Amino acid sequence: MKISDIFTCQKCGGHEIEEVVIGVTISSLVENVYDDGDIEYGPSENDGGEMDRYQCANCGKEIIDGMIGIKDVDQLYEYLMNLKNGKEN
Repeated sequence: MKISDIFTCQKCGGHEIEEVVIGVTISSLVENVYDDGDIEYGPSENDGGEMDRYQCANCGKEIIDGMIGIKDVDQLYEYLMNLKNGKEN
């Protein structure tokens, strides 16, 4: 299912959902360091982390189903199916 066809943020009207992961280690290849101090990075890798929440990608409002924050993909799927079927959340 296409999220933007189903989800509308109640705070800002945005149509995208992002997953927020905490405790992630990110390592990036440093390709160049310029005279002005800017760094050019190459590819990066993510390792570890724990899924924390889903939120509106536009404003950061946490996606809530009733009174409970959505913490896993099964809950997100159920929430979106309820929206698709016109059920209040």
